[in-house]
Amino acid sequence: MSPGETRALYFPAIMTESLHVRRTSLSTPTASNFTIHQFDGDCPPLTGPVDVKTTAENMTLLPSNYEYRSMYLNAGSKINVNLTAWNGVVEMYLFRGDLAFGEWRDHPEYGYGGASYASRHKKKRMDDVGAIRPLHIEHEVVSSDTFYLIYYNPKRKKDASITADVRVQMTTHDLGGNLGARVGRTPCHDSLECSVKTSMWKMQCTVIRADDGWSDIDNDLDRYPIL
Repeated sequence: MSPGETRALYFPAIMTESLHVRRTSLSTPTASNFTIHQFDGDCPPLTGPVDVKTTAENMTLLPSNYEYRSMYLNAGSKINVNLTAWNGVVEMYLFRGDLAFGEWRDHPEYGYGGASYASRHKKKRMDDVGAIRPLHIEHEVVSSDTFYLIYYNPKRKKDASITADVRVQMTTHDLGGNLGARVGRTPCHDSLECSVKTSMWKMQCTVIRADDGWSDIDNDLDRYPIL
């Protein structure tokens, strides 16, 4: 999660007595700060502040290797990528959900099935004045989920060098308005795990907000070979 990001948790309300939230990583000393908001009824709307994140990625993809960045995006969020391949060939994918990403990871030879966006980009892509023209994509999120942005070198013997400028506009839940339905607010600072009580017989919404100091999208990419 990025600073300011919000994420709604959905779980069966009936017969749920408590909720445990646990961090799976701790990249910086202050990265454990988050707050749990609880509401009776529906979740607050995604009309909170729009959080904009940008990063520039320069990388060399080894033959038959891919690198990816994963991010959870709420509905209404947008992702923009400008990709330039300086040499070699690169395939770029944007997958929605773990299942689609897993299917491609296990069978990349099947190509673009399940991808929200896919492109094959060679070095020789010139504009009218002879300069290399970056490939631009834009995708607006319809349904909240985890998204995977993947750069893949399909060649078996040649490296691919690329530059990707990534801009993400992240929608957030409105946690600062007239929230008469809020029934709980639990800060979780300097702790790997927090627990909150829930109402067993009421419909409730739980929203987690990452506070300042949470790790940004500028973390290192994950790198993997295609076996």
